[in-house]
Amino acid sequence: MICLASRSAGADVLSASRNDDKIAWYENDGGGSFGPQQVLTTQASGAAAVFATDLDGDSDADVLSTAMFDDTVAWFENLGGGSFGPPQIITNEALNVRGVFAADLDGDGDADVLSTSLSNGTIAWHENLGLGSFGPERTLMTGEPGASSVYATDLDLDGDVDVVSSSWGDGRVAWYDNLGGGSFGPKQVITTQVDNPYWVYATDLDGDGDADVLSSSDSDGKVAWYENRHPLGRLGTTYCAPAVINSTGQHGVISATGSHGVADNDLTLTAEQLPPSFGYFLAGQTQGFTNPPGSQGNICLMGDIGRYDEATDIIQGPTGEIQLDLTSIPVNPPTAILPGDTWNFQCWYRDNNPEPTSNFTDAVSLTFQ
Repeated sequence: MICLASRSAGADVLSASRNDDKIAWYENDGGGSFGPQQVLTTQASGAAAVFATDLDGDSDADVLSTAMFDDTVAWFENLGGGSFGPPQIITNEALNVRGVFAADLDGDGDADVLSTSLSNGTIAWHENLGLGSFGPERTLMTGEPGASSVYATDLDLDGDVDVVSSSWGDGRVAWYDNLGGGSFGPKQVITTQVDNPYWVYATDLDGDGDADVLSSSDSDGKVAWYENRHPLGRLGTTYCAPAVINSTGQHGVISATGSHGVADNDLTLTAEQLPPSFGYFLAGQTQGFTNPPGSQGNICLMGDIGRYDEATDIIQGPTGEIQLDLTSIPVNPPTAILPGDTWNFQCWYRDNNPEPTSNFTDAVSLTFQ
């Protein structure tokens, strides 16, 4: 594995080589030329990954590494002038550890450390306590078969750093919403169609201002990308998309804006691309996928479903919206949303396509803070 480490003269190159247990770097001499190998260690048993960032707050780039065969995540302090200190162990209990990354996950201004473990499918992070000291393992997810790599960036444009991961065993690339304060929402699947995903990365590939996701796959030698369709300023994760086309020739869509903070009580649902008929919003805590009798579309909720079907809540025409009262969701009995709850929302509407029928928008899922 290789990684770039930036400095004023250009990006130097870091490497991890499994067969000789080596972590090394190569100085950028300029003009595309690099100096000889400079070894940090030859004792990283099964060296798998490296990353460079400032871990101790002294404004230079330190080095992170993983060693698969001794389950170790370690860091090397940058002493200046191209010299590095000995390995400092963050953990030696990350079973068959592979991926490593660092980003400010808890919003306190320093770089915390993420890692993935192949053997037990764990994605974990260690809080940076300052001055190169790290806290115990905090599990973000377990049971991800062959968790292979991890990356972190703001995917939903809410100002904090979310986490992207890949797992070999199920061909999955997924992401986890940063809810603030070191808490993360449930796994949100981007794809399950990657043949042994090896690495993930995220950056704005299409110039629309948000970070798209990249993956590389080991078995078929493929690099693929997934467009981030999270609209600026909108909340939650869309699922059951696209919805069944209605009589306008479009898919009905739902979005959520405002705040997912329960204390703010400021959440607005908007349904768009509807025919000129009536409809209402639905809410529930359990996702589903059913085609009800007489409907062209699919309801993507199940269990106890709340209906915003009071006269003041009914929507008419191609667009409708409602501001929710988070203290009283109309399930049976009416329920207040609590921090940490996940709720799902959708819109049902009448249509003539060409005979009288009904349809649904796609759905949106939100985890509240």
